[in-house]
Amino acid sequence: MEMQQQIDRLRATTRRLQIGIVALVLGAVIWELRPVPAPVLAPVPPPVLNVSYDSITCKEWRVIDKDGKERIHAGTSPDGAVTMQWIDPDGKVRIVAASFVDGQSGVQWYDRNGKVRIGAGTNADGDASILWLDMDENMRMSGRTLGDGSASFRWYDKDKRVRIVASTFSSGGAGMSWFDSDGNRRINAITRPDGTVILPNSDSK
Repeated sequence: MEMQQQIDRLRATTRRLQIGIVALVLGAVIWELRPVPAPVLAPVPPPVLNVSYDSITCKEWRVIDKDGKERIHAGTSPDGAVTMQWIDPDGKVRIVAASFVDGQSGVQWYDRNGKVRIGAGTNADGDASILWLDMDENMRMSGRTLGDGSASFRWYDKDKRVRIVASTFSSGGAGMSWFDSDGNRRINAITRPDGTVILPNSDSK
């Protein structure tokens, strides 16, 4: 699934960029399970207020809060990706936005436990997707638009099984299906481009 691949790539990119921002996380690495020594940073100079610049060019950009904690970090990775992260006061990444050299881009939102809860992305072929995940990072809802003009929305149960699908097609038709816990389609309703309506009968299985 393209959207899931984007989430994995965003997570991998975030891990690579995390090396440079762990100093203010009390020695704990946000994305790695094992602890690593925190680098020693130079003292933060006093802020200079009310300064205007016409242009700033840099390879990496960091924004700190009034307590000197890093809250925003932007940079590039060796593989050509560019990433921007927003960090909460506890040093946890809450939002990551990234663009990749192959034309894909995405945004992820994380909860306080570091779990991905929402992911949105676009592919080079024109597809776009958005996912909603539960506290265990299981997909519960997903929406997708394709380059050909069709679109769909899916609902999943807690065991990650598709239960409802609603779609519109590039041909002008639309449909909606309901599935049982075994993945069998139980109800199917369709409207065709010519206006014909197909409804399930009472013994649909």
